[in-house]
Amino acid sequence: MKKNKFNLGGEQSGHIILGKFATTGDGLLVALEILFSLRKGKKASKYFNVFKQTPQVLENIEVKDKNIIDDAHCKKSIKLANKIINGKGRLLVRKSGTEPKIRIMAESNSKRLNKKCISIIKKQLDKLKPKSKVLIIAGSDSSGGAGIQADIKTVTALGSYAMTAITAITAQNTMGVKSIVSIDPKEILNQIVFTCKDIKPDAIKIGMLHSSKVIKSVINGLNKVRISKIVLDPVMVAKNGARLIDNKAINILKKKLIKKVSLITPNIPEAEILTKTRIKSIEDMINAANILFGYGAKNVLVKGGHLNKKIVLDVFLNEKEIKIFKNKRISTKNTHGTGCTLSSAIATYFSCGKALKKSCELGTKYVNSAIGSNLKYGKGYGPINHLSSVVIKKRFR
Repeated sequence: MKKNKFNLGGEQSGHIILGKFATTGDGLLVALEILFSLRKGKKASKYFNVFKQTPQVLENIEVKDKNIIDDAHCKKSIKLANKIINGKGRLLVRKSGTEPKIRIMAESNSKRLNKKCISIIKKQLDKLKPKSKVLIIAGSDSSGGAGIQADIKTVTALGSYAMTAITAITAQNTMGVKSIVSIDPKEILNQIVFTCKDIKPDAIKIGMLHSSKVIKSVINGLNKVRISKIVLDPVMVAKNGARLIDNKAINILKKKLIKKVSLITPNIPEAEILTKTRIKSIEDMINAANILFGYGAKNVLVKGGHLNKKIVLDVFLNEKEIKIFKNKRISTKNTHGTGCTLSSAIATYFSCGKALKKSCELGTKYVNSAIGSNLKYGKGYGPINHLSSVVIKKRFR
């Protein structure tokens, strides 16, 4: 075997190393026992006592697509792991022949080294599959910059899986909203319940709810699916000033829906409508957040983008603390969909297990990056760049 430099497998059983040339497992040993018995009537086992048993680590990682190991980033991680173990042992990465799994086996004299090499590849594989599932309940924006389109882009760009329940269809572009068509509240409920019955989300993001009937339908849906992590973006006013919700709906949102969510994320115009106050300063923002807290909100994030300051201040408040997030203001009119994007980013981070305050911080940073690389599309308030967090492979460019 040394002469021919055989490289024999058998990663599912115990291993022994044959020098630096090959590994062999129980299957080969059984075959050799039979051959020796037939030829000499002797056992082969004593001839293998000179070989040292070598520690190994085997990981079977479930994947949707086994071809994931052909991804350039995955290949890079395998190359790095091979470089680390080179000369000290052996690394095997392959697709399972019968199951949707990737098998990784590291074998060397060091268990710590084995685990390190497998960890490098496993982390990359984890990056290449959705980290969580988010259900988005919101309206459609035909221009793609805001609404459910922006939500899906955000959740996907941040590495999670997006599902939807559409509440309304709007005809709009960067200059304004032409029309709004409501979806039957019963169908909104069906979307929520039927989707969650099959794929249970880790978090829910709620956006445009333009009527009292729609809000009641969504509350009914939330009671049925029982998801604990819920982010509410109380969409009330479009970027051009168009009103997207009626007064009756606002009252139900304040009295019933706010109490059911983990976080509410109004901008200044929305916070003014909800609290019936004027907001001109950071102190006014904190006061508005306290009023919303008094309505039954568990956590509040009042977004300060409408204040004319060089630094954008966002106020996070709950019963324990007040936290102010600061981001440099970027001079541009292309901020269409920033509210939808932020709430979806927060819901995504939150769904992955991050603390809510940390999710808000990371969400504001993601939005700021997306604004900074905005696309300059349209004649009015253009969209931001939801792909600012994504590296596109060369073959797809």
